[in-house]
Amino acid sequence: MKNKNYESDDKTFPSKAYKVNQYGSGIAWRVYGWEIQPVTRIGCTGCDYFAIEMENGGGKIIEHHSPNCPDDSELFYDYESEEYERTGNIICVMVGDDRQFSFDSEDVTPLNDGDYVQSVVKLAVKLADNL
Repeated sequence: MKNKNYESDDKTFPSKAYKVNQYGSGIAWRVYGWEIQPVTRIGCTGCDYFAIEMENGGGKIIEHHSPNCPDDSELFYDYESEEYERTGNIICVMVGDDRQFSFDSEDVTPLNDGDYVQSVVKLAVKLADNL
């Protein structure tokens, strides 16, 4: 499932709740999925150059310019494509809250069922699923 700023991944994040290292063990978090950003495709009129530019900065070259690319070639931007790239971070929401936070995936650890108040988590999960 793809949403405005994240892509769900229940296989990678199967737990109902997680601990985020920066916030200690007393706070349970739900992982919504991988953070994504819209990208703009960039091409060249004279060769197979292809790159992507991320909305909030950064990007990468997929195919470099050919040494035979004509000097009068121009770059073009495809603003119409609706493509997204993962940023490498994940989107998390603190149980009982609705604000989204972005964390490195290495900063979260699954919580066991006894490590948090399940009734609050069940209610938060149910509410989030209905959004």
